[in-house]
Amino acid sequence: MIVKSIIKNKRKTSSKIIFEDDLEYDLEDLLVVKYKLYEGMDISKVDFFKILDESQIEYGYNLAIKYLAKYVKSEEEIRRYLYSKKILKNNCERIILKLENNKLLNEEKTIDAIIFGLIISHNGINMIRHKLKLKGFDNNLIEEKLLNIDEESYKNALKETYNKALKQYDKYNDFEKKKKIWNYLYSKGYTQDDIEFVLHYKI
Repeated sequence: MIVKSIIKNKRKTSSKIIFEDDLEYDLEDLLVVKYKLYEGMDISKVDFFKILDESQIEYGYNLAIKYLAKYVKSEEEIRRYLYSKKILKNNCERIILKLENNKLLNEEKTIDAIIFGLIISHNGINMIRHKLKLKGFDNNLIEEKLLNIDEESYKNALKETYNKALKQYDKYNDFEKKKKIWNYLYSKGYTQDDIEFVLHYKI
């Protein structure tokens, strides 16, 4: 394969490699420099596609870092994101491994942070479990973490949610108020035990 031309892409970190048969490939500039590619260079298909594979990993790795910088993400969410960006399945796994090795991805710390955020956002156990499953966390890890949540933070958030509902439904008689508060707390994912506890809570 003879490199016909190397053209800088609008995306600042990559260039378009065009061969004499007019096949075109985008390659990260880091790899262009690393392998000293130049116009007129003769390179085997096998060697070039190894470089192309490495380039996709570099590109996907940088995408994943930017994605992680915005919000806390689970391993499965990162995997889905990379798939959506057309990163090959095998390369996705290599990118995730690289993130873990560089201590940028830790499933246990991630789930702990998400659970804490959901608690203080007034989500009950059932809602937290549901949201963690949507994020793709392992079921056993979810149950292990839910058994060891910060009880004080959870109860405080439950009481805050109850007080909000109490004010919201203050105009109703006791029977209707209790029913509406019960339904409100249930919709937030709190369990029957949680609701019974807080209904006996004295403000």
